[in-house]
Order: sequence, then C-alpha cells, then structure tokens
Amino acid sequence: MISFNNIKNVALWDLTINRSMYRKQIYSLLAFFGALLFIHLVPQLWSAMLYGADSLIGNYSSMIHKDYSMANTLFFASFVVFMLWQSNFLSVLRTKQGRINEFMIPASNGERFIWRTFVSTVVTALVIIVGIECYDLIQMSVHAIVFKGYDVHSVWTLQQLDIFTNSRSTDGGAFTPAFFFFLKLATILSIVAFSSTYFLGSTIKYKKSLLWTTLFHFLFWMAFSMLMMVIATSEAGGLLERMIRFLFENRGILSWIKDYPWVISFTGCLIESLLIAWMWCRSYKNYCRAQLTTRMNP
Repeated sequence: MISFNNIKNVALWDLTINRSMYRKQIYSLLAFFGALLFIHLVPQLWSAMLYGADSLIGNYSSMIHKDYSMANTLFFASFVVFMLWQSNFLSVLRTKQGRINEFMIPASNGERFIWRTFVSTVVTALVIIVGIECYDLIQMSVHAIVFKGYDVHSVWTLQQLDIFTNSRSTDGGAFTPAFFFFLKLATILSIVAFSSTYFLGSTIKYKKSLLWTTLFHFLFWMAFSMLMMVIATSEAGGLLERMIRFLFENRGILSWIKDYPWVISFTGCLIESLLIAWMWCRSYKNYCRAQLTTRMNP
C-alpha cells in the first residue's frame, strides 16, 4: 500500500541531502536558456546599433524567419535537455554512501520509485516549461522596447502556428480529426518513449550515467529498429509480406482502412504505449534489485 506521507518524507529527505545536486541542475538550465537567449537577441541588437532599429523592422520577413527558427531550436533543444536529464534518475546511487542513504529511508521501493519518477519527469518538465516562459517574456520585452514598430511574437505562438499550418496543409479527404488526434498522440508518445530509454538506462549504470545512458539509448533503438525489420521482412516470419498479401486479397478491409485511416495512427499509439509500459516496468524491477555493490555498479 502506497503511503503519501512516506512519499512526502522521502521528498523532504531527498531535497535536504541532495540540494546541491538540484541546485547545480538549475544553474545549468539557466546557463542553457541564457545561451539561447544570447544567440537570439544579441545579433539583432547589434544590427540595430549599427543600422538602426527601423531598418531591421523594414525587413520584417527576415526577422520573423529568425524568430521562427529560434522558436523551433528552443523547443527541440529543450526536449533534448529533458531527455538527457532522465539519465540523472538514479544519480544519487553513484556512490556506496548514496546507496546506503537511499535504501535506509523508511519507505517501500514503490514509494521511493514514485518520488524519483516524479522528480525526474514531472518536476523536470515543469522547470523547463517555466524556463521557456521566462525566455519568452524576456525576448518579447526586448523586442517591444527596442523594435517598437515590430509585431512582437511569442515563441509559444510561433511554434503552435507552425505545427497547425503543417497539419492543415495535409488535411483533407479521409484524414479526419480522429486521424490527426492519434497522429499527434503518437508524436507525444514517441517523445515519452525516447526519454524513457534514458530513464531505463539510468537504472543499469549509475556512475557516468549520461555517457552510458546515451550509449544505451542509441543501441536500444538501433536494436529495436533492426528487430522490427527482421520480424517484418524475414523469410521465417514474413509478417509484412503476409499483411500486404492479406489486405490485397481482402479488398473490403483495405477499403475500410482507406476510409478510416485513424486506425493506422491508433495502432502506432498502441504499440508505443506497450513499449513505454515495458520500459517503465523494467526500470522499476531494476530499481528494486539495486544493491550496494554489483558488477555494473562497484
């Protein structure tokens, strides 16, 4: 039985013992957003000093293109940071003393695992979102003050407008709202799946976790892709060939899929959900089997 009081005690202990680690992570995130903000604003401010703000405002299309590019870069880089931070899931276990402290907490494995998962996923995502919002407010304020004639845009708005425009450009015909809903859900699940491999990798090797989890991440997805190809195309299974032959022999099913293409995106969501569930279950089992010393973590 999960006790929320025990989870609270684990949280208080963790934030007290490991506060320096969390402080360093916050500083690194500030440096990350500061560097992106520097790349975004300094060239524009420098050009404004040399040529005047009015000349840049006149070249509106160039400025909006740069803002679009930085919006995409910001969101992509933030996802990469979020994914890499999953490698710190069990960084508190990198020393023998850290393992002793972790397993001496009066709480069950499930309660400790819930707190580690919450910090590694939910808290990390919230901190990154707050960082993006602060980035957004600063760049909007600078543009509003320096480029008074410039139509100030939010990076959130630019990103959503770009996604909406791209999705609408392929809309039409049998591609119903259900198809795009499951397609976007599959995209979100892909992000979760990619970060989950870092999460799983961190339960295998605690020391130098970023290096080892990155290696595990690429090896895992390479092996998974090759396995899917072998299953689909091998002489023994021939799954893909059999599916194609079955669809062409049963024209009614093929016609039904063409009329309801959301089934394809829904199937993708189902496969990704099963893969994510397996990785998280495997992560929990690895955490429960963690010992003070092992061959992988001496």
